[in-house]
Amino acid sequence: MCIRDRNATGWWAETGGEGTLDRLVLEGDPAPGLSQEAVFTTILNQRGAISNNGDFAFLAITSDPPPAGRQAQPGVWSVSRDGTVRKVIAQKDPAPGSDGNFATTSQRPPSINAKGEVALVGVTDGLNESGVWAERWNEASQQFELKNVFLTGMVIQVSEKETWAPLEFHSPAININGVIGFVGCSRYTVSRICGIVRATWNGSGYDHQAIALHWRIPGAPRDGLGSGLSIVEGHQFNMNLLGQFAFQAQTDTHGASTGLWGWRPDVGLRRVYLNGTPFRLPSGEIRTIVNTTSKLATVVTT
Repeated sequence: MCIRDRNATGWWAETGGEGTLDRLVLEGDPAPGLSQEAVFTTILNQRGAISNNGDFAFLAITSDPPPAGRQAQPGVWSVSRDGTVRKVIAQKDPAPGSDGNFATTSQRPPSINAKGEVALVGVTDGLNESGVWAERWNEASQQFELKNVFLTGMVIQVSEKETWAPLEFHSPAININGVIGFVGCSRYTVSRICGIVRATWNGSGYDHQAIALHWRIPGAPRDGLGSGLSIVEGHQFNMNLLGQFAFQAQTDTHGASTGLWGWRPDVGLRRVYLNGTPFRLPSGEIRTIVNTTSKLATVVTT
C-alpha cells in the first residue's frame, strides 16, 4: 500500500502476515542507477505492482537533473524480496529498440512477475514515439536485460490482408513465462480505438498477436457468437501463466450489453457470459447477472 506520513510518501507491504507492514521504499531514499547522491523526491501513488514472490515495482521521480528544457519525469524501479532497490529505466536512459532516450512512463503503473522481470509502457524523446518494454533474466550474465516489446511504427497483422499500427500503449502485464500483454490504441477520426495484444519471445525479439480489437478496426475478429467488442483506452484484463486472457467488454450488438470474454491460444476469442443471459446453478436454480459494472474478469490455470 502507498502511505503518506507527516514528512514523506512511501510503499509498504504485508510480507509476514498478521497485519505486519514492512517498508519497501520512502521519499528521500537513495535512487540507485542514477547520478551520485540522487534520491527519490516523489513516490507516485498510482497502483504499484507486486509479484507472487513478493518482488515489487513502482514509479518515482528523483532529484537527478532532467535533460535541458525538460521537467523531471518518472522512472521505474523494483524492490526485491531481500530489500534491494534496482533501477529498471529512467529519464535519459537509452530506450531499447529506439534511436532516442527514455523520457517518461506517463505515470502508468508497471507490472512484475515472479522472476522479478518488469514490464512497462512509456514515451521516448523521439517525435510522438511511445512503446512497451519488458525485462528478461539472462542466466549467463545473471542480470536483467530490458527489451523492446513494441514501438510506435510497428504493425500487427490482423487479417490476411489488413494490418493495425497502434501508437500509444496502456496496461502492461507480464507472466512468469515472459508472455506480455498490453492495450494498444490507434486513432479513428478524433477517438482512440484500441485492442488487447499478446507478445511472445521468439529468441531474438517479440511476435505480436491482437487477441481482441475494437469492432471499428479493420480486421477485428468477432467473438464466437458474432459480436464485435468495444475495447477502449485503459481497458483492463487478466492474464495467467499459460498466456490465457480474460476481460470485460461491451458489444456492438444486443443493445451494447456488457459481458465477459476469454482468449486461449488453442481456441481463440470466445464469449464467456453476456449480461442478461440466464445460467443454471448446481442446485438447479436459475440466476441472471444484470449488472457487471466495474467487475474485472479473472482467469486461472484450469
